[in-house]
Amino acid sequence: MDPETEKEVARVMEQQYRPYQDPSVVQIQLDMSDAINLVEHDLKGEWFDYKDQEWKHSGMRMLNDEGVRAIISIMHNYLTPNTFLSNLDDSDIEKIMQPFHMKLAALLTDKQEEWEIEDAYMRMIVQKVTDILLFAMKRSLFHKTLDALTQSSKFYEQREVAPRKTGKGPLGWFR
Repeated sequence: MDPETEKEVARVMEQQYRPYQDPSVVQIQLDMSDAINLVEHDLKGEWFDYKDQEWKHSGMRMLNDEGVRAIISIMHNYLTPNTFLSNLDDSDIEKIMQPFHMKLAALLTDKQEEWEIEDAYMRMIVQKVTDILLFAMKRSLFHKTLDALTQSSKFYEQREVAPRKTGKGPLGWFR
């Protein structure tokens, strides 16, 4: 193989793996840490002050630190890349969400005193966590996230791997 062809083959091979390394394509789509972080601060009764660029207390803490850690841990179990790359339909999502909602409500009721949860916040916590999980599950509905990432990956490969015109011939002037 001549040196020019070897370089082209090496470039093509490198491009085939780049979409999986590009954080703007895959990692951002699969990362739920921002959403989980917002829920965590909300449960702690904190809001972000954009002027001072820091989290501040609103005085509306929904539960203590032990409870916040437990809720966030539960969310981490469900909000994984495997969830988003699944192929679920509406009945699958319902089979996951219905027991989740009931188990979370039961857990909060059992731990209400220990986690210092006021009655007024019980439904709010259940609804907040369940909504985030439901929206995440909807991303896996009929392979939506996987299809979007695959399409993005294919577009990236076509754009980067396609041989480029070097100016030879009449169409080379436009490339």
